[in-house]
Amino acid sequence: MFIDGKKVDPCRKYKFESIGSHSVLVLIDLSKKTSLESMFLESEMISIYFTEKFNTEKIEGMNYMFDTCKKLTSIDLSVFNTRNVLDMQGMFSECNSLKSVNLSNFNTEYVTDMNNFFADCYSLTSIDLSSFNTKNVTDMYEFFSGCNY
Repeated sequence: MFIDGKKVDPCRKYKFESIGSHSVLVLIDLSKKTSLESMFLESEMISIYFTEKFNTEKIEGMNYMFDTCKKLTSIDLSVFNTRNVLDMQGMFSECNSLKSVNLSNFNTEYVTDMNNFFADCYSLTSIDLSSFNTKNVTDMYEFFSGCNY
């Protein structure tokens, strides 16, 4: 496995902060976590790639997970299991450089809060929300606030 051209041990746990602004392959143990709130808050990273080891099966909170990641242009969330997530408030808020995101695999059946989900993501040109089920969402205030339509 390689990160930015450097060979890395895939069994070792890496913290994203140590990689700086380069593309990051995230390998961390989430077995004891139920919330990823503000995990990448204000990160300077440009792109993030997750592996199947990033198991989000038990996660209930993804609120502000990528909030204010102003340089983030690409992100692959295809391995995310969002079946048990209740809170996605501000998940991508202020990701000003994010151009497209495919959330077609997201299960939002139990989510109740999506307030400011894409607030101030004014570079967005393509979003796939085809799998979104918002029947239990009670707060979608400013979901696309500050975005260009």
